[in-house]
Amino acid sequence: MPFILGLVNHYSQQQVGLLIAVLPVLAVCTGTVAGFLADRFGARSISTIGLVCLLIGCLALSTFSEKLTVLGYILRVFLFGIGFGLFQPPNQSAIISSVPPQFISVASGLWFFSRALGQVIGITLIGILFSHFTASQLQVDTSISITTAPVEALVFGEQASFRIVSVILAVTVGISGFLWKRQNQELRV
Repeated sequence: MPFILGLVNHYSQQQVGLLIAVLPVLAVCTGTVAGFLADRFGARSISTIGLVCLLIGCLALSTFSEKLTVLGYILRVFLFGIGFGLFQPPNQSAIISSVPPQFISVASGLWFFSRALGQVIGITLIGILFSHFTASQLQVDTSISITTAPVEALVFGEQASFRIVSVILAVTVGISGFLWKRQNQELRV
């Protein structure tokens, strides 16, 4: 996102920083509410709703263009941030509550490790996808810096990357929905 905001839409570094901060602020604000909702309605249902919001938000992020306005950015990132905030707390709660009390500290540490590792791997893969799709639009065989790539190539790289992530999220939503439905059927029996 910073490349699109800075190199394509020509926002200043300060503006890019403030715009990037919208996502974690939304996630933090939603996270406290998500914990309450998970306690009331169940972790799986709130996590699944969070995944759906992430998917819709990711699809919205895949429409970034050179005409992106501040409001357009905020509207696109809104559901992604809300989804992230809705997914994380119930997911952690479900994991921790499924562990015997004597292993809660270990489970918490492993959850944190897996979350951090997932973020590092996810950001790295997004960067690789973005670089690959941006470079695929260039008509030259030599390497080129992302900072000097044409606007069209940058936009294509961003859009294609978020579409790939959307497919991964769609599969995740499908699996989560299937497990949610199966759990509800077992509870009725």
